[in-house]
Amino acid sequence: MAKQHSVFRVKTSAFSSLFVPRRIRGTTVILIECKAADYIGGLEAAADEALAQIDRRKYEEGWRAEGYRNFIHYGFAFYKKDVLVKTV
Repeated sequence: MAKQHSVFRVKTSAFSSLFVPRRIRGTTVILIECKAADYIGGLEAAADEALAQIDRRKYEEGWRAEGYRNFIHYGFAFYKKDVLVKTV
């Protein structure tokens, strides 16, 4: 059985932290952006905005500089206990 490794990058307005073992470079990076919707009907637009922010703020650039080439983008939108997840 192959050994699994985890890569964690946590970024909030307060801090950013990164742990990237060299031996797993070249794997897929999952980029996630979360948004809160003001009402249930706003989930779709909020998820779209989350995906647009990943592109607009060029989240991939730092990872590409480290040698990563495969990316999955997820836009999460929350309204109370409801969630909508979109991907590109």
